[in-house]
Amino acid sequence: MSTDDGGPGGLLRAPRRFRGDGRCVHAGVGLFSVLGLLLAPAAAALDPERAVTQYVHDSWRSGQGLPQNTGLSLARTSDGFLWVGTEEGIARFDGTTFVPFDRGNTPGIPHNLVYSLLGDADGSLWVGTAAGLARLTEGKARTFGARENVPEKAVRCLLQDRSGAVWAGTWGGGLARIVTGAATVFTTRDGLAGDEVSSLLEDPDGTLWIATAAGLSRRRPDGRIEPFTVPGARDSRFRGLCRAKDGSFWVGSGSGLARLKDGAWRRFGTEDGLPSEKIHTLAADRDGNVWAATAAGLCRIAGDSVSCFREPDPSTPGPAFPILEDDAGDLWFGTAGGGLNRLRDAPFRVFGRPEGLPSDVVLAFREARDGSVWIGTFGAGLARLRQQLVQRWSRVEGLPDDTVVSIHEDRDGVAWIATKGGLAAIKESRVRPDLVPPGLPSGDLYGVTEDAAGTLWVASDAGLSWREGRRFRTLGTADGLPSLRLRMMTATRDGSVWVGAAGGGLARARNGKISTFDESSGLPRATLYTLHEDADGTLWGGTLGGGLVKGRNGRFRSFTTRDGLHDDTVYEIVDDGLGKLWLTSNRGVSVVSRSNLDAFEAGRIPAVPVALYGVAEGLRSRECNGAGEPSGFRSRDGRLWFATLGGAAVLDPRHLPPPPVSPATRVDQVLVDGRAVGFGSGVVVPPGPATLEIRYTAPVLRLPNRARFRYRLAGFDGQPLDAGPRRAAIYTNLPPGTYAFTASVSADDGPFGPPNPELTIRVEPRPYQTWWFLALCVVTALGGAWALHTVRVRLLRARARELEGLVAERTRSLLLEKERTEEANRVKSQFLANVTHDLRTPLNAIIGYTDLLREQADERDLSDFSDDLGRIRRAAEHQLALVNDVLDLAKVEAGRLDVTVVRVDLPAFLADILATVEPVVRRDGNRLEAEGLGTMGTIRTDPTRLRQILLNLLSNAARHTTNGTVRLETERAPGEVVLRVRDTGVGLAPDEIAVLFQAFSQARGGDSQGGTGLGLDISRRLARLLGGDISVESAPGRGSTFTLHLPAGET
Repeated sequence: MSTDDGGPGGLLRAPRRFRGDGRCVHAGVGLFSVLGLLLAPAAAALDPERAVTQYVHDSWRSGQGLPQNTGLSLARTSDGFLWVGTEEGIARFDGTTFVPFDRGNTPGIPHNLVYSLLGDADGSLWVGTAAGLARLTEGKARTFGARENVPEKAVRCLLQDRSGAVWAGTWGGGLARIVTGAATVFTTRDGLAGDEVSSLLEDPDGTLWIATAAGLSRRRPDGRIEPFTVPGARDSRFRGLCRAKDGSFWVGSGSGLARLKDGAWRRFGTEDGLPSEKIHTLAADRDGNVWAATAAGLCRIAGDSVSCFREPDPSTPGPAFPILEDDAGDLWFGTAGGGLNRLRDAPFRVFGRPEGLPSDVVLAFREARDGSVWIGTFGAGLARLRQQLVQRWSRVEGLPDDTVVSIHEDRDGVAWIATKGGLAAIKESRVRPDLVPPGLPSGDLYGVTEDAAGTLWVASDAGLSWREGRRFRTLGTADGLPSLRLRMMTATRDGSVWVGAAGGGLARARNGKISTFDESSGLPRATLYTLHEDADGTLWGGTLGGGLVKGRNGRFRSFTTRDGLHDDTVYEIVDDGLGKLWLTSNRGVSVVSRSNLDAFEAGRIPAVPVALYGVAEGLRSRECNGAGEPSGFRSRDGRLWFATLGGAAVLDPRHLPPPPVSPATRVDQVLVDGRAVGFGSGVVVPPGPATLEIRYTAPVLRLPNRARFRYRLAGFDGQPLDAGPRRAAIYTNLPPGTYAFTASVSADDGPFGPPNPELTIRVEPRPYQTWWFLALCVVTALGGAWALHTVRVRLLRARARELEGLVAERTRSLLLEKERTEEANRVKSQFLANVTHDLRTPLNAIIGYTDLLREQADERDLSDFSDDLGRIRRAAEHQLALVNDVLDLAKVEAGRLDVTVVRVDLPAFLADILATVEPVVRRDGNRLEAEGLGTMGTIRTDPTRLRQILLNLLSNAARHTTNGTVRLETERAPGEVVLRVRDTGVGLAPDEIAVLFQAFSQARGGDSQGGTGLGLDISRRLARLLGGDISVESAPGRGSTFTLHLPAGET
């Protein structure tokens, strides 16, 4: 047995030849040595500077389509798809959908229990099962068994070596080497330590390492197989093999982990941090970290340090099995009962409770002079983060309160801490009550800062205080403050101190004077949460519901969701020094460039482009609503810090990931009239009307919800069609001819990737549409015409003269009828316009004078008179609504109703509609409910017409329901938005539904319910103008459901 100091194969001296993604192939993990993937731009591995808890964890289980929740094996094929082996077969994963393959739908797969997978250089997938080996190519499986001399045993590991040979390690049948479809088998008779093979590893010189249940062996390049001893190993059942980027050799067994580096062995066990010494799999990433799948979870070994990933759901079983690093640097692994998992880097790195903070709810920050960061939390005191170490202060250490809202470190190094219970000072890590001057009017503080002259200022709910000598003095409303209840404070370079008041209003204290700014200065009527001064002196403010505020020379203007922002509430503004402002809100962190704001303000662009970062980018909570001062900042090293409900989120704007390389698209399935057809050599569509559906996909594994597809059927489509996230193209009744279909994908707004190979589609003609049929018809017609020409010419001439007279008479009749119809339509439109104008003017006057009289009646306490005036006003409003309905109906019929399409923020839009209609709904003891509003995103439509439709449906439901429920349900389906209005009212009979959408037709009691008979007809016409439709489901006594379908222009 050999234990030569040069290491296994003597390769420790030449680590530079070894690729970081390794020739490590373990139980369940197959190497895909495909040239296209190996030559792809190398992405970084998971950031080794991050704690394992700071990676983004994604998981998929049977609820998302995985065949079964135990992930036993992983592999990627050359087309970029990820394959997962489970106890119930394998599945191909494109980032969104799992496509299963098992014994039921894929003959040739020996067993559904899949231990190992391998994507080979030819693009095929080798499948090692509990009953033997198979190769899957283009969806068809070929079994390798006794005929190919492959043992029909469980295949625990697979590897393709540099020569292209495939090695299959079996459990009880030894090791099989497969070349050109035939196998050579090696067993203990040939020198293997055991016939139960669990893991394989190939070194750069061709040495093959073989882990078995009875020991470790290696096969020299000359073919000799010899045993290898791991000193100090307490268990000969080896399961994992790996060589790291630095050339170190790693061996896993049932008694821990061993590393051979620079000629010395080192053991890792539970005393080093491993949760279990039973190792299932090993893998090395591009940065040289080694990952170990243990019986109790996944661990990372960086140098000599062990850190482990803890599943957030403690009920999930712990054992981890396969590990795979993809070309993006993400780490995939399978677990027992936990399905498929992934760890990935994201732009944001978060510090929260898992990293040692006392709370995840962060309110405020301040960078100390030594580069450490002070962090104020809600209810858990103060923390100081310094080189990954966390120091804490709370009421136990002397803070007045454990909710810290503002932090400032002065020129003397004293940290001033504003809490909800008073002011504290920390010097040299000790709370110093003796340093806090008396005189603050309240302990409910909101901010602490220092002006340009070094004066300390404190904002509270009782005014603005400053330190003068050994005590605080306070400014109040008598001194010019708009309110005593202050919510924001900041100091600017000119020596000013700015404060924002609750409910709105801004004040500046400078040189002993206070200046105030309000709506007359352009400010919105909203509470200011933050104020930032940029390099040129422009002020940027964040408000509660008033959007982003820009101020210069005492004048302000606002940017809101109408202009492109994602939220009208901005809690903090951070300037990245690169020309962009980062804004926090309850929807995440958004970023907007100064140049785009300037261009919008100058009218050069129609809206402000804004990018939004959320949970997918690494935030643990998208609610960035820390209202402390400041709740975000740029540190001296250029990183940006943001307070969230999920911890302190940190991002480096100079090192944002580039757009990913978009993969190639492939056609998955073709259906003709709902029947799947083969398409390997093209598709032939039979003659006659047919529906052709082409389903395509692409392996967008990271952020698949941002994948955007486009496709084109050459010969039919002029330009590629934007399909958004939809992965199917449907064509109906294509004309006869030959077409070519291609599709491509853009991953995460990157450039479009290569299209699929052209799919040829030939639509066959009917017999009468063929050229020979047309030629025969022409010849026959010419011959008959020639034969009959002489006989028929006289008849035709006579008939022609007769027809000329008839045509002339008929033409005169049609022209006269056309003139009459046009005149009738013109008279009707003019009549309706005049009548509605004549009616609307006095009706509006009646409403206006009624309001004036009601005000006078209320002033004189004439309640009976006021009630009568209210009835008059409601009657007038009812008549006005009827007039407006008639006018709208006329416009629709005349095709003169305009539709103005803009982007609509559906959650806010629907919330406004619900607030409008709520009094009407509650009038008869009804409840108004809503579901799904927060997930709807945006849509491009006409908000005026959509409001008209929804108000009509909701009001109609309220009129026909008493002491019941009116409910608005929202749903975002592929390619459309669905809005449902349900009620528990009287319901409709089938004969009522049949006439429900006819003008001047009513159901459910007719006029007794207060309807005009036009609302539903107009609503359906408006829905169709918007590209959608309205349908109804109802039964007597069971309520009604009106469903509005609209095209989804945006997400």
